[in-house]
Amino acid sequence: MSEDRILVNELRVNCIVGILPEERRREQPLVVDLVLNLDTRGAGHSGRIAETLDYDRVSTEIAALLRFRRYRLLEMAVQELSAMLLGVHPALTGLRLRLTKPRALQGRAAGAAVEVERD
Repeated sequence: MSEDRILVNELRVNCIVGILPEERRREQPLVVDLVLNLDTRGAGHSGRIAETLDYDRVSTEIAALLRFRRYRLLEMAVQELSAMLLGVHPALTGLRLRLTKPRALQGRAAGAAVEVERD
């Protein structure tokens, strides 16, 4: 696996996620943290975006999927997001993706999260 990484930290997306009736009716914020593994040497030498991943595009793809779908579980959301990213971006050798619900466990914790690593 490549040691190069592109990181997206604390991408905020409002979407429907959860099993409680209130969560099914009203959007809530999710925080996305993403580590994309790929070889960035070509882009480092050429300065061409075509030789790396456009993190703005990746962030837009993540937000679009989260807004389109209405997930009951974070586990399903991270699975679908991981599969989508690895399928759409063949330059990826792996990724780490964390979704955090800041309002989960409100008053008791800063949030609840699910994190996966995929190759």
